[in-house]
Amino acid sequence: MAFRLPANVEAVEAILTRQFKSGRSRFASREHATKVAWRILKDWVEAQLALLQTGMVTIEQAFLPYAQNANGQTVYEALVEKRFAGMLMNK
Repeated sequence: MAFRLPANVEAVEAILTRQFKSGRSRFASREHATKVAWRILKDWVEAQLALLQTGMVTIEQAFLPYAQNANGQTVYEALVEKRFAGMLMNK
């Protein structure tokens, strides 16, 4: 099973640019944003693996939204495309 994790470098770069607009431009660079985005994912994966190792979740519970089909579309993207049809609970 293949997974595609959301390393959104553009979003991280935008936040860093806002936070460091007062002259600390090296922290708002694309290169730094890339490193920060991947570090965030690394930390998140380690947290998910800790949950998995303790038996608190299954691998499917932790990573299912990021599983890809044969076309490279994630489960989450497929649900969004179908507007979560049949998934929402009615009260």
